[in-house]
Amino acid sequence: MFLFFGVPGSGIGTFNSQICHEFGLTRISLTEELRKIKEGNDYHIFSPKLVDSIRNSLLIGRASDEVFMRVLESKMNEKETTKGASIDGFPRSWKQFENFENNYSLDLAIHLIVDDCILVEAMLGRRVCSKCHKSYNICHIERNGYKLIPLLPKKKGICDVCGSILQSKAEDNVHTIVTRIDRYKKVSEKMVDHLYKNYKILEFAPKRGINDMEFLINEIKNRIAFI
Repeated sequence: MFLFFGVPGSGIGTFNSQICHEFGLTRISLTEELRKIKEGNDYHIFSPKLVDSIRNSLLIGRASDEVFMRVLESKMNEKETTKGASIDGFPRSWKQFENFENNYSLDLAIHLIVDDCILVEAMLGRRVCSKCHKSYNICHIERNGYKLIPLLPKKKGICDVCGSILQSKAEDNVHTIVTRIDRYKKVSEKMVDHLYKNYKILEFAPKRGINDMEFLINEIKNRIAFI
């Protein structure tokens, strides 16, 4: 099992999706699962009671540790997950990590590292389809060793997939982004320290964005023996 972690907005979901495709793993994104449930796109693996619990918790604020752990447990019990999984968007607290560590084994933790100033600028450039949620980015950064090329739609402001309008996420503003970065660092400090001391870690700084995917794949192959 793999675990992707890093500051929110560093591209964890994008890289994890590609890695799962490359190695035949099931991607488990707790962020996406909660979003789907909130929007009513429920899966049969989630019981009505769990769905109601999650929706109620999201209505009154952030999802609780218990909600995250129950969703992970449900996903881990899926048949295809037994072949191997790679997780992102989790854990978000030390309690969640303790629960994960007590119940599952971890082969490799992949730490995505992006300079804070670059991360803020890149997140301000994000655009998301209002219907199918496909992501784009209008930001072009070439400095401090970074070369991040824009991911633009064929038609300005319109999704290539479904033709819906692209929009910025409400949380993609400087104040919210900086607050999330600071919060993540405070909450994750103990977990990150524990991971580095007890597990196999791969540090990955995607300075060319998705164009560094081949490098990441090769680095993973160098650390894990696949049959």
